[in-house]
Amino acid sequence: MEGVVAATLLIGGGLTALQTAPVITGLPFAIILLIMIYSLNEGLKQEYEVEEIVRKKVREVREDLIINEIINTVVHDHALINKDSTENAEKNNKVDKEVVNEIKKKEKSAEKEDKNN
Repeated sequence: MEGVVAATLLIGGGLTALQTAPVITGLPFAIILLIMIYSLNEGLKQEYEVEEIVRKKVREVREDLIINEIINTVVHDHALINKDSTENAEKNNKVDKEVVNEIKKKEKSAEKEDKNN
């Protein structure tokens, strides 16, 4: 079948007609490929934006969790400290310094995890 088409094109229009036939046949396919490339590019951009939003939300939730853990620790520690009224002032200062140190450590570890992700 292809040979008949090639022979007809050769007889009817010569070598130029035979050479232009594949180009004309492939042009619609090339247009479809360009549309697919554009669609893929747009889809990947959208996926990247969604992923960035999710990463940001996860980071916020992680920070909230760390803050809640520290608050619970401090409240628990303060409750224990209030039982010992004789050493109250000294322990409050130590606990406050420890809480600040804990917050700094947790923030540093969260930043390291964000950099790794």
